[in-house]
Amino acid sequence: RPDISWNVSRMSKYLARPTRLHMNAAKRCLHYLNETVEETIIYRPGSGSEIDILWGYCDADFAGYQDSMQSTTGYVFFVNGGPVAWKSARQKSVVTSTAASEFIALSEATREIAFLRDLVQDLDIRQEFSPTIVFGDNQAALTNAKDSLAAKKRFRHLAAHRAYVQQNVRDGLVKFEYVQTKDNLADLFTKGLSKPRLSELRAKVLG
Repeated sequence: RPDISWNVSRMSKYLARPTRLHMNAAKRCLHYLNETVEETIIYRPGSGSEIDILWGYCDADFAGYQDSMQSTTGYVFFVNGGPVAWKSARQKSVVTSTAASEFIALSEATREIAFLRDLVQDLDIRQEFSPTIVFGDNQAALTNAKDSLAAKKRFRHLAAHRAYVQQNVRDGLVKFEYVQTKDNLADLFTKGLSKPRLSELRAKVLG
């Protein structure tokens, strides 16, 4: 159930010493699962277009952890309309801007792509000559995923992330494209959402 990834990620911080607050949160999560027990992931035959092979969305929530000021990475990847990989996790590094947190999320998503491309090839789904498209809603991070002097200056404190992302872009393994925040499905994996927004994204993510 991709739609509870953010909740599980948050609650897992308190496995060793949970309080009543955390137990109540876990019960609410179970109650939600009981109410939506009919929801399932649906895969559909591909139409033959490039985007039907492997594509995804990536997002970040800047400084979402108020105690440590760490950000949250969220991403989800699809094959034939259904999710095959997703993540909601706290970033290891503390950064000082939204663009930096989004760029780290791009780096983590790119590492996942390297694995998934090998996986779909093992399933005889060929994508050697087509980059995997990843949609994001932060134009600064997407622009700086390209090899440029501006990127070197802006993200010099994230040199390893920048070099890795840009190398994969140059090699044609990944291509980043902009999508408006309201259409970014990875928003489901970065923060707690209102019930209408959760229902909207759940329907789209599950297929």
